[in-house]
Amino acid sequence: MSAPLILIIDDFEDNTTLLTETLKNFFPDADLRIALDGREGIEIAEQLSNQLDLVILDANLPGLSGFEVCQRLKSSDRNPLCPVLMLSAVFINNTDRIRGLESGADGYLCKPYHIEELVAQVRVLLRIKERENQLFENQRTLHSELRQAESNLEHPKQQVNTVFDTAPNPIYVLDKESEIIDINPAACHIHELKYDDIIGCNISCFIPFENLLDFQRSIERCILEKEPVEFETTLNRPMGQTLPVSISCCSTTYREQDAIILHVQDVSKRREVGEQLRAAQKMDAVGRLTGGVAHDFNNMLTSILGYAYLIKENAENSAIEEDSEQIIKAAERASRLTRQLLMFNRKQTMPLHPMEMNGVVQEIDHLLRRTLHENIELVTILDETLPYINSDEGHIEQVIINLAVNARDAMPNGGKLIIETRTDELAEPLSFQHQTVPPGRYGVLKVTDQGSGMPDEVLEQVFEPFFSTKERNSGMGMGLNIVYEIVRCSQGYVRIQSLPEEGTRVELYFPEIEIAPEIAQQMRAPANAPGGTETILLAEDEDVLRGLTADMLRSLGYEVIEARHGEEALRLALKHQDAIDLLISDVIMPCMGGPELVHNLQTNETCRLKVLFISGFTDEALALQPKGERPHELLLKPYTKPSMAQKIRDILDG
Repeated sequence: MSAPLILIIDDFEDNTTLLTETLKNFFPDADLRIALDGREGIEIAEQLSNQLDLVILDANLPGLSGFEVCQRLKSSDRNPLCPVLMLSAVFINNTDRIRGLESGADGYLCKPYHIEELVAQVRVLLRIKERENQLFENQRTLHSELRQAESNLEHPKQQVNTVFDTAPNPIYVLDKESEIIDINPAACHIHELKYDDIIGCNISCFIPFENLLDFQRSIERCILEKEPVEFETTLNRPMGQTLPVSISCCSTTYREQDAIILHVQDVSKRREVGEQLRAAQKMDAVGRLTGGVAHDFNNMLTSILGYAYLIKENAENSAIEEDSEQIIKAAERASRLTRQLLMFNRKQTMPLHPMEMNGVVQEIDHLLRRTLHENIELVTILDETLPYINSDEGHIEQVIINLAVNARDAMPNGGKLIIETRTDELAEPLSFQHQTVPPGRYGVLKVTDQGSGMPDEVLEQVFEPFFSTKERNSGMGMGLNIVYEIVRCSQGYVRIQSLPEEGTRVELYFPEIEIAPEIAQQMRAPANAPGGTETILLAEDEDVLRGLTADMLRSLGYEVIEARHGEEALRLALKHQDAIDLLISDVIMPCMGGPELVHNLQTNETCRLKVLFISGFTDEALALQPKGERPHELLLKPYTKPSMAQKIRDILDG
């Protein structure tokens, strides 16, 4: 489409600046207009009559609320087709969301939102606007052609045929018995039939049986009311296919007899874009549910890990120590699974740290052998000189599983699946699939199958969020979108090579990172738990988790002050006689949350303490803290005693 014209209505200049920079990055040709309140936004929208492509609207505006602005924009005849994307604060109830959609909003996002989720919704709404513009222009063309056809019906047949021959959309002329007495070439093309094969057929031959009754009622209404009628239905096509269409029909006189003219518009693309928008909104709802479940699940996992470490430390024999180690491994795997779910739904950023891929491949090998069919041979080839990369073990596991499942589905009759790691030294830039890998040393993960392969037109779409070669209701799709996102977050590159019936090869390039030998040795060594003697204020609303964390801190030598929520922590801090060295606080608590607690403590000159937030959700929650304050450290749940101990020492030691 041409350069989109987008109006941003938000009274907070920082929000408009962020939106402007984001949209310019992803839509460099976009023409962006800014309004700082609802009335100014409505005035600008009216000045840009029928030119606007999208309005991004804050729900909470001074004076006219975002809901009132949306209703006025939608009821105005200046921009009747312009979609509205409404933005609102993160903590809203369903009533606010429903109110926004009922006021006419075409999309609804809650702050803080993920940039890529915003961009995806903007792209979908711009595509819908483009389709609506096309449909609007087509409808104008249709009515013009219908009027011209009615005028030409009084002239020689050759003039009528000229209108038919030049019309881009199918036109059917029916008699009072619904038999086809004339059609244009576009209609013949849809049905892949010759003109003489269609003339004389009843239109019901081309309407699916389940839609026939509604179709006939619409035709009868057109005849009785003597007014044009518009409705949607489907047309039968060759090989059992159907085509969703919008039909505009009117009664007239054709060749001196009563007739009905049907003007048909293909709406399959419009429906596809609408389904993508609904899918995006469904994913947003699933993400919110996943985030809430993950928050509680991470609290439970923290307790499991904490008590497992205590059992291991106090074990009196090797059997108990070994059993507790298995509990720890199982809980850590569950923790990685939770992080993967949160990342998939854009509720948590991807944690990056130095790692090597061989250990991940070895650990997941036995899981894949249980997942794959017995007729698939799994081969792993590991390069012992593989460099360290900056990524996350749990997400690399997810990449391997997604690629392996795709390979399994592509080999229903069996075959060989090869998972290989290798080191590549690129002296020159390597270009493929709109990407350029700069020179350097890379750790490469390569997955090769002997499956059905993919043609070039499929390869061009495999990274799209909703693209799938699978049948409807057969899963989310090929899973390559999340693979691409994980690799991209690790500053890596994805290369796919495939040919029909010759299999598929996926190569993931991760840049090498340099780490000191002593750091590498520490990564291979078991985690320790350094302690101290400082005073720590602990604010956590989960009783079990608070008690466990306090016990771990005391076992490390710290003096601990426990608080059930933010208000109690504030009271204890203000009346404590000696200095408090560190506040450890959950982000979301009843009475008073962590960010508000920190803000209240920092306004008191006697409370200048360091802060460590703990959360089972995401560091996005920290966006709630008052603007202008320095960022604080975050420890994600579930955490272990060694990880918490090291984090505390890093903060206290500066």
